[in-house]
Parts: sequence; C-alpha cells; structure tokens
Amino acid sequence: MRGLLAIAGLLVLTIGLPLYLAPQNSDAYFSWSVSPLSAAFLGGAYLSAAVIEFSAARKRIWANARIAVPAVFIFTVLTLFVTLGNADRYHFNAPGFVQSAGTWAWLVVYVVVPPIMLMVLVMQLFHRGTDPVREWPIPVTLRVPFVLGAVALLFGGTTLLINPGAASWMWPWHLTSVTSQAFGAWMIGFGVALGQVAWEADWKRVRPATLGVGALGVLQLVALLRYPGDLDWAAVQTWVYLAVLASFVLLGIHGWRVVASGRTQNTAA
Repeated sequence: MRGLLAIAGLLVLTIGLPLYLAPQNSDAYFSWSVSPLSAAFLGGAYLSAAVIEFSAARKRIWANARIAVPAVFIFTVLTLFVTLGNADRYHFNAPGFVQSAGTWAWLVVYVVVPPIMLMVLVMQLFHRGTDPVREWPIPVTLRVPFVLGAVALLFGGTTLLINPGAASWMWPWHLTSVTSQAFGAWMIGFGVALGQVAWEADWKRVRPATLGVGALGVLQLVALLRYPGDLDWAAVQTWVYLAVLASFVLLGIHGWRVVASGRTQNTAA
C-alpha cells in the first residue's frame, strides 16, 4: 500500500505541476481544453493530492495512512467515468504527439489504478493488526463542521457530475461541461476525505488529509490572485468559495500545529 501511494503521488505530481505552473499552455499538453484558471484549479487539486499520498506513504501504521485511500479510490473511479462519458471531447486524436500520447496515458492510468488499489486495499484490510489509541482526539465541536463540510462537498460534487450545467450558479467562474464534471469528482473525493476525518477523530491519523487540504486552500487562493479578472466579485458564490478556501487553510494549519506541539511535548517529556 505504501508503494502504491508513492506511485500514485508521483502520477498526480506529474499531472499537477505543468497544469499549475503553466495553466495558460494547457491546450498544448493536457487531455482536454480548459481555461487558464480551471487548469490552475486542477493543477492545485492534483498537487494537494500528491501531498496527501506522499504523506500517507511515509506512515508505517495503517491507521495513520488510510485517510488517503478511500478518497483517492473514489476520485479515480469517478474520473474514469467522466473520461469515458466525454471521450469525444478529449484529445485522443489530437495532431500533437504530447497531447495525444498524454491523453492515452491518462486513460490507462485511470483504468489501471482503481482495480489495483481495490486489490491492495482488500489485502490490507485482511492483514492482522489493531488500531493504536487515539493520541490527539478531534473534539466533537470540530467533528460536526467536518461532517457538514463533507455533506456539502458530496452534494455539490454529485450535482456537478449529474448536471454539469449547474456550474452556472454554483461555481464562481465559467466551466465547460467536462470541466464541471471533473471538478465534481474532485469535490466528492475531498468530501469523502472530510467525512473520514470526522470518523477517524484523531489529528495524527488524519495528518495527510489536513496537510493536503491546507495545501489545496493555499494553491487555489494563489490561482485566484493570478487570474482575478475571471471571477465575478459581485457574485455570492465567489465569496462562498473564498470562505471555503480560507477554512481549508485554517484546517491545515491547525492540524499541523496540534501534531507538532504534541511531538514537542513528548520529546520534552
């Protein structure tokens, strides 16, 4: 499982870096046509997933790593369905070699990864062992907002998947139908992760997720600073989106501080 998470982290890092660093050139290498801000969003999402997967891959205890697995599995399955359902809009037959080869590689990854991850997950679940005691429990006062956030992300993501046109009133900038569904898959993935945070109820167990969500908030805020003209600043959804990103950053900082302070106290003791 650790090896699989490391490989998955490398794959999403390979996708995320060019999308985030050069979103204006995504038509030259990405699997479908996206606007610069949407490309930066996707790049930031993939980079934050890399943070989650690399962090989980470093853990030696299953309870401290499993936060990464359900969300990644569900996201890859949903993205495969989005790809197959919109194959005519992907660059499978693009004249550029990078576009065409990259798109076919994209399809292969999303076909191969889910069954392998499911197989490894089943093996992991049948492996003997018990969960360690929760060292840094998450209080109920915080678990409730996590559940509410998970429900909101799952509802929003499902809406975009089923009805991509809903992005016209849900999202703060214009999305094509394919991009809307791709964003929906990401929302569901992060919604699953937030729900699992509430279920695990321990800051140490969910550390990969809090680091990844914090990175997501920072990366998306920077993306907005790069393309502020693409947003309707008078729209309510713009400010809701900013509030969500700010909460992600605060979650990442708080989760990191709790575990870091706990380690400092243990070392001093």
